Amino acid sequence: MIHQSAFAHYEWDDVIYESWEIGPNLLDKFVAECRLPDAGILGFNVTVPHKERVIQFLDSLAPEARLSGAVNTVVNHNGELIGYNTDGPGFMRSLMMTGFDPKSKKIVILGAGGAARGIAFSLASGGVSSITIANRSIERASRLTSDLNREFPGLSDVCSLSSYDVWSASGGKVDLMVQATSMGMLNGPNQLDSPVAFSNI
Repeated sequence: MIHQSAFAHYEWDDVIYESWEIGPNLLDKFVAECRLPDAGILGFNVTVPHKERVIQFLDSLAPEARLSGAVNTVVNHNGELIGYNTDGPGFMRSLMMTGFDPKSKKIVILGAGGAARGIAFSLASGGVSSITIANRSIERASRLTSDLNREFPGLSDVCSLSSYDVWSASGGKVDLMVQATSMGMLNGPNQLDSPVAFSNI
């Protein structure tokens, strides 16, 4: 894992990064155990499907996590658990490194989960002209759109996760499409699939 390689680079030989699978019904117990002094846990990352639900078990949130309503990194400060969201800032940094400036651009985000939330709010803060949220669950997409429009009035709209609806909602022109669904994830059940047909991109 890249984390362990980073620890080795800085000669943090006594720090170990491990992957643990925690079921939804065990999340509260896991977080509580992370607080214990003898657990020796400095922090942990959070991924699907816990990025939003974990917030209720934390003590405080960094500004970007509070704004997006999603957490992917938790730091243990002497038993106080602080949630951060590095999805958005990390995405923006990578995007800018390619030479693409999202300012005034039309964006389509596929998905409305924790990663989509972090990325959407960072793009909004970066001055994009519009964000269309396309998701299988219109209800969940609408919640994200409402949250975005509360902070950035009139910025976002919503559509279903179909090629036709995505292009119709965007007016047939998209400057950047962000794939933020779980489909296509490595070792996942649909790792070779795409939520939008490649022939329509």
